[in-house]
Amino acid sequence: MVEIFAGLIKQGVFRQDVQDGVVKRQVSIVLPEIYQGSKGNDNILKFERNEFEAVKFDFKSPHYFWLKTIKENMLDELGNLKTGDARFATEDAPVLTPCGGSISFINDSDTKKKYVAMAQKDMGASRDPGFRVSRNGFSSNIGDWVSMNHIYRESFEEGLFLTKDYKLLLPENNKYDNIIYSVLENLQKKTNIRVNGEKRIPITFEDLNDKLIITDIATKTKHTYGGAISWTPETGFNLIKKMIVNYPLDDLLFVDGETFPNGDPIKRDYCVIDLDVLQGKRFMDDISETVYNHTEDGKIEISQRDDLYKTDKVPRSVFSQVLHKGKPIQKEDWMLESFRVMSHPKMLSKASSVGYSSEEATLYQKGILHKAI
Repeated sequence: MVEIFAGLIKQGVFRQDVQDGVVKRQVSIVLPEIYQGSKGNDNILKFERNEFEAVKFDFKSPHYFWLKTIKENMLDELGNLKTGDARFATEDAPVLTPCGGSISFINDSDTKKKYVAMAQKDMGASRDPGFRVSRNGFSSNIGDWVSMNHIYRESFEEGLFLTKDYKLLLPENNKYDNIIYSVLENLQKKTNIRVNGEKRIPITFEDLNDKLIITDIATKTKHTYGGAISWTPETGFNLIKKMIVNYPLDDLLFVDGETFPNGDPIKRDYCVIDLDVLQGKRFMDDISETVYNHTEDGKIEISQRDDLYKTDKVPRSVFSQVLHKGKPIQKEDWMLESFRVMSHPKMLSKASSVGYSSEEATLYQKGILHKAI
């Protein structure tokens, strides 16, 4: 079964509006033309997930192109974000159709406290080991390109909610039930986890500051979606929503539903962080968190842990927009943070060593770095 069905976007405009310190972005893309009955259309990429892992890096925005686009159009002379727009997808530097998903926020209806829950990648992962990640992924069929339904599919495929007595928690809206039951079926087939009935609770999705506008030439239609948009050479092109779970944390269990290519559950830990603790933290700061671990006997063990705060830019694009007690959870915008990192000489050296233009990388290393570092 094809797990990733992605298209190459070659027409895309990135617009950024900065007013009184609030950043809002609008991305407009034109879907690749797909002809009925065509064979070998070079605008389509079909991969099993294990195949795609080996080649997807080649389809991310070239390092030098990303730096040039941000530097010339999104930053002022002092290196601060400014209002501007730019083409970010071209024939020479296409991007993949956007990944979609969410990050789950827990509103504890008993204590009124708020938390965020993220799966933690295994320490043996080939990329970003130990990082806490959002519930997101690639499109798996051509319909996702227009509907962005993979936002919701990935949101539930990458984690189920249970009560402490192992009842399956379902949203009040039953439109996601088939996804959830499919994940549960695989977990019960491949692991010892078992559920004891089910219960419906308020689980909803909320937009954030940014807008994605998709133009489908075939049907001459436009489709608009809200969320947090990020675009970097590291993490690609993403649209992420807030997933709001209104339920007492004291009665919640988190179960990872993500699988290896053969269908076996990965059983990643789930990390829950109090927003009071997370607010103001930067990458690699110390944090305290509650960890939910899926054991071999099908139980979920809960423990407390002190660790380093490690995530990629996708969750941080959300945290810079979500307010907690009137302030963003994360102060620094993902674009500024990414530009600072991507401009570092070590990153430019790495980019030139993996197939990007060494000539372009050298030019940027000499010409634009003093503004960013």
